[in-house]
Amino acid sequence: MASSNNMPLARTELRAPLRSCRSQRIARLASVALGLGMAALCAQEASAADAAPLHTSGTPVRVGIVSTSANSAESSFIRETLERLRSGFAPRTLTGDVLDGAAAASDMKARDSLAQSHDLLIAPSEFLLQDEALGGFTRLVTKARRAGERYADTGGTTVVVRADRRDIRSLDELSGKSIAAPSPDALSGWLSLLGEIKVRHRHIDDFFARTDFVGGSGAVIEAVLSGRADAGALPVCLLEELVRTKRLPLEALRVVEPRPQTPLACLRSTALYPETVIASSAAADEHLAKEATRILLEMPPEEENEWIVSRNHADVVHLAQSLEFGPYKDLRRSRLYTVLREHLPVIAAIGLFVLLLLTNEWRLHALLRKRSRELEQTERAKARAEKAGRDMRERLAALQTRGMVSHLSSMLAHELKQPLAAIFNRCDVVKLRLNDALNDDDESAEAVLGIEGSAARIAAIVERVRGYARKEEAPRTQCELNAVLRATIDTYLVETPNGMPIDFSSNAASVPVNGIEIELELLFLNLIRNASSAAAMLESPSIVNLDLILTDPDCAVVMISNDGPKVPDEAFRRIAEGTPGFASATGGLGMGLSIVHLIAARHAIELRFRRKRTGGLVVEARVPVVANAKKNDELPHPDN
Repeated sequence: MASSNNMPLARTELRAPLRSCRSQRIARLASVALGLGMAALCAQEASAADAAPLHTSGTPVRVGIVSTSANSAESSFIRETLERLRSGFAPRTLTGDVLDGAAAASDMKARDSLAQSHDLLIAPSEFLLQDEALGGFTRLVTKARRAGERYADTGGTTVVVRADRRDIRSLDELSGKSIAAPSPDALSGWLSLLGEIKVRHRHIDDFFARTDFVGGSGAVIEAVLSGRADAGALPVCLLEELVRTKRLPLEALRVVEPRPQTPLACLRSTALYPETVIASSAAADEHLAKEATRILLEMPPEEENEWIVSRNHADVVHLAQSLEFGPYKDLRRSRLYTVLREHLPVIAAIGLFVLLLLTNEWRLHALLRKRSRELEQTERAKARAEKAGRDMRERLAALQTRGMVSHLSSMLAHELKQPLAAIFNRCDVVKLRLNDALNDDDESAEAVLGIEGSAARIAAIVERVRGYARKEEAPRTQCELNAVLRATIDTYLVETPNGMPIDFSSNAASVPVNGIEIELELLFLNLIRNASSAAAMLESPSIVNLDLILTDPDCAVVMISNDGPKVPDEAFRRIAEGTPGFASATGGLGMGLSIVHLIAARHAIELRFRRKRTGGLVVEARVPVVANAKKNDELPHPDN
């Protein structure tokens, strides 16, 4: 040994003991070497025993291929991978099934059954997102591209437009445009683009004007070049492959918003994601999964594509959650179901409480509406009762007044008969004794005749009052309305020499009417009295207008108006209705208007009352005219 050769001579006395020690060390080394040899032999035998089932079993290795536009079973890399697995598992046979990616992604039951029917699965990363959704598969390796000393993911989207399009320079300018894509479930060529747009705009449902899923990358390019679509979505690196294989001119298309080519030497418009993975199913034994991993990792690169140990798929999972596809398609419903399941008692209690509140609110509103209706009905009933009571009191007053008038009429007719007869007799005596003197004194004669006329008129009135009391109907005669009105004015002037002046006008020389002359005089006399009394309340001088207007051969209008004070609503109502006991002027007994309405009704005369804006009233008495009235007797109206 080297250490013994370099020992000093002074220690030669120790050589004998050293030699014995050397012999012991050699013996121990030999023993260790023998143990290591046996261990290596056992390990070799065990390795051979472990490897024996792989080479001796005749069970085929079942491989499933989920084919998409980015993970096509016809690609050279996938074919090379299958060839490597076939040679690596020889003499075992290798069987492969090609599965449509879109159908497999939508059919969850078919996807879950793959774990029982296949040992290995070659699928896009979005097909196997998380352990809960793997369906019994375990990821082994992931497809990647070497970029110097690093590896780059190969999943993403390249958005292309025609080279002559200048209106689309960024992904934001795709808003409101049409786009063509291979498949709605492909990460490369669609979902990665949607994820990019959602980060920028959040709402992606109405971002594109139209989306066409044409089924393949060739159809996407054709749609863009033909103008059927404004833009197209392609898997990453497919554009470079088409240009390299001269299947597409370099200047035909332009990439929208290209990102730096590092770490992947391909133009892209989105972030990169793990693309294709190979997973082992629960049906495959551990030795098969281990051997498959070894074969794939030792596979040389093919067009810069390699298999590396399975990478973290957190970005793909986050993208799936954001877009709610794959196992997260029912994420909202699942969250709602979870919340409802965990908090069902509380939610039920809150719902019951809210229901009770709503029910109580509805009951209160219903009760309030009922009470309001009852109150309204009560108020209406009260108003009707008050009106009925008021009408009853007015009718009772009218009956009492009429009864009193009837009684007084009989009494006055009886008491006035004798004094009137005495007045007539004394007038005759005066005329006999002063016959010659009266012929020489016109004023005295006129006075005596006036006394006789007034007495005769009083007698006629008394006789009519007696008729009213006995309810006798007086005979009607034809009379001249102009004469009736002039007689009425004369009577008013005699009894009220200091009253309001009366301005009388008529547009007809003759207006024959049928009636009782004395009653017609009473009607118009009461109207003139009321108008004069109201006009006298004003400080400034005023007059009463009395107009006779023949409107047509069948009707004459007697209009009486004044400039009196404004009449309140209740007073106007009682005047228009002719309520007995209502005195239109101070000092009256309130019988004038009642008499007016009574006489008007007996003569079919229509009375109309209206208030003037400046104050005062206008009364129109529409009197029926005798049918033989002459139109040639018409005179111009005084206002004309």
